[in-house]
Amino acid sequence: FTMRPLVLSITLGLVAAFRQRSPSRARVRLHSLTEDVSAAFAGVVQDAGESADALASSGRSALQKLEAPTRKQEAFRFSKVPDLLKAFQWRAPPSSARSAAGLTDEALQQLLPSGPRVVVVDGLVRAELSEVGDLALEALSAPEAQELLGDINELDENPRIAQGSAPFMAVSLAVAPDAVVLRAPKGYEAAEVLQVLHVITEGSEPTMLCPRLCVIVEEDARLRVVERFLSVGEGEANLVNSVGKAKLAKGAYLEHAIVNELAQRDSLVQSVNASVGDEAVYNVTALSVGASVARFNLQVDLSGVGSIAECVGVQLTGPEQAHETYASIAHIGEDCESIQQQRNVIAKAGEAVFRGRIDIGQDAAGTDSDQLCRTLLLEDGARITAMPSLTVINENVAAAHGATVADLDEESIFYMRSRGLSLMDSRKILMRGFVEEFLGRVEVAGLDERLQEKVESIAPKGDQAAKRFFQSI
Repeated sequence: FTMRPLVLSITLGLVAAFRQRSPSRARVRLHSLTEDVSAAFAGVVQDAGESADALASSGRSALQKLEAPTRKQEAFRFSKVPDLLKAFQWRAPPSSARSAAGLTDEALQQLLPSGPRVVVVDGLVRAELSEVGDLALEALSAPEAQELLGDINELDENPRIAQGSAPFMAVSLAVAPDAVVLRAPKGYEAAEVLQVLHVITEGSEPTMLCPRLCVIVEEDARLRVVERFLSVGEGEANLVNSVGKAKLAKGAYLEHAIVNELAQRDSLVQSVNASVGDEAVYNVTALSVGASVARFNLQVDLSGVGSIAECVGVQLTGPEQAHETYASIAHIGEDCESIQQQRNVIAKAGEAVFRGRIDIGQDAAGTDSDQLCRTLLLEDGARITAMPSLTVINENVAAAHGATVADLDEESIFYMRSRGLSLMDSRKILMRGFVEEFLGRVEVAGLDERLQEKVESIAPKGDQAAKRFFQSI
């Protein structure tokens, strides 16, 4: 009983001390976040050097306003990217000499796809190895390309709903030396798929590479583009910070496929922004099988009347891999339609994140929108965080969203085994069937065989069923 006044006195003293010190503690915390920005990107910006280029200047200015990604930010709360930025002191490549030293032209020739192509090695366009047919490559200095690439997505966005692309777009703008700029003129119709091959070579220190793609599709033009990311050689880790911009005029059609086949040593952060005009169609498919950490940021603005977007994501996540998709579709104009389908197959010790957002604005009457994330967990320790969301400010719409999680169906496995198939073959068939309907959207030579190898490598080897770890927010 005699101890109570002493305890009360100590408690009141601690509260008073906390109140006196809390303002200075807040200042220290903000200061440390500012230092984190320097720690994350200063090496890359410093290596790139000062530039009189207007885009680089605007990128440097934007970096002064932004915080480095941390787990305390909503866009990175479940992401591995903040850990990745802290794990290495990232540098910019010293010069184009790295590409020449790390990969001979003879070796590069063996990687080239047949048909129309643009070859990009460590972020630099190799025009002598590219063949675009009747579709000309435009200069980076073209006014429309400057406008598109200079627009940093989410720069002034509310941090609670931002997808997290602004810091990476800003650093790309500040340091990227080159860009692929494609223009499909009015009425153009591509006979074949154009492949943009991003080759990432080996380096002697952790390096951030910043390839960029800008696609302008004019009125009633049709274009099909496949972006493929490929690692060669050994060496230190690379962080590929890729930025893509697309602008579709009235009646335009763009089919955009993205294939991540990077080596386990490398990581990928890709930010894609598409503006879709009246009665235009944007179809994007993102297939992620490689890299230790891969994050796909997608922003689609349906700004025209009757514009359409179909967004498909497939993540085959193996052990010690983290694949993340953060997608946002904004319905701005009337009578627009969007379909978002996500498929995740996650092995033991693999992690995946899906955060999908559909915004239907006040003027977006007649909207038809559907969003669904489906996940297959293969073994114990597989983890998925699913965050589908829908914001509607208009009553005249049809919209739905959701997420499902399952493991390998034991009844289906029993049926196939009763027909003579082995346990392993039954599992591989179920895994392949889970994503099969979307794989035909990607036209890359040899991809089917490589996907089959990936499926076989992550298929469960034992008899134990998965214990699900599912988090929906």
